[in-house]
Amino acid sequence: CNSRTGLDSPMNSFSKRLALAALILATTPAIRAAPKTGGAEFLQICETAFPRWDANRDGALDFAEVNALVHNPQIRGTEAAAVVLIRSHLHVAEGDDATPGPLNRQQILALAGNPAVAREFSRLERHVHTANHQLFLPGDPKIFSIHQGRLGDCYLIAVIGSMVSRDPAAVRSMIHPLSNGGFEVEFPTGKKVVVPPLTDSELIMGANLDGDSGFWMAVLEKAYALIREEKKNKRDGATLEAEETTARDFLKGGRAPPTIEAWTGHKATRFVIPRAFKGNREKAADALDKLFIKLNSEHRLTTVGTAGKRKIRNLPKGIPHAHVFGVLMYDPEKRMVHLFNPWGNDFTPTGAPGLANGYYTRHGIFDVPLSQFVRFFQAISYETDRPAN
Repeated sequence: CNSRTGLDSPMNSFSKRLALAALILATTPAIRAAPKTGGAEFLQICETAFPRWDANRDGALDFAEVNALVHNPQIRGTEAAAVVLIRSHLHVAEGDDATPGPLNRQQILALAGNPAVAREFSRLERHVHTANHQLFLPGDPKIFSIHQGRLGDCYLIAVIGSMVSRDPAAVRSMIHPLSNGGFEVEFPTGKKVVVPPLTDSELIMGANLDGDSGFWMAVLEKAYALIREEKKNKRDGATLEAEETTARDFLKGGRAPPTIEAWTGHKATRFVIPRAFKGNREKAADALDKLFIKLNSEHRLTTVGTAGKRKIRNLPKGIPHAHVFGVLMYDPEKRMVHLFNPWGNDFTPTGAPGLANGYYTRHGIFDVPLSQFVRFFQAISYETDRPAN
């Protein structure tokens, strides 16, 4: 009890009891008016908006209907958060030709009762309301604000983060606002991509930036997604209709070398560390020491990746499997590699930092001794001095 309130002493006077009763009555309405939980709010939005969302009136939302909502600039704020959440839960049919299937009204409403879904909705809602609607704020772009979303594009975020660390002004100069609210993004290769105005749903589908940053990352993500979409259409000889997919679907899964080439204008190369040095870790460390010194002095963009669980079972705590990291710097005196995790996460080892307990991480940035680096990183990709075209 708090002795400053006097509530731990006997109330012998009627006036004190009356004051306490008044206090309880005064605070009760506030308790009843507490904000809805994420699940309850999601449920209310879906109940209200479902008839409007269900364009073909068949009692379910299919891929085309949900994508139309994602691209609709009138879907904003909390409703946009609900749409993005529903899209992530569209059913996928089994088989080689797996395509997202519809969710009926009852299935959508049932999502609200799932605690994990409620938490995800709260996160998306918080994101859409805290996202700044300016392209750049003072100090942008900055690596400390980057947090990978759920698109599976660590290979891209690692490259962008490394670019921002190396030359933030160059990244900023890539984006040119257009009069219609869209943007032209000019890549170092000379490739120019026109990005239409972003909807609230698109803003929260990709990487997250904190409230002290503009939405420049969302523009860059969509620009690269459009490049990959164009390449796929050329390769397959067909163009997907807008309602069949969203541009950001093309970001899920990718390789670092072509991404490095797009963002630097130079050819990139890749090699698998255990294979290149036949498992000789000492030899690998000495060779990488020389390579990192060269790449560091020439300011070459570099990423490293971990293997999947099938190739290596145990990794240091806080280091995920099949994940790409940016190499920000190398200290040859300490033989220390300075890395960036696209998650932008914080991590504190429960014991001594190292292979067992992981590495002290802030905003995704952490250091790994080279002797330990070669024990669990699988592949390295880096920019060369040869033109990409």
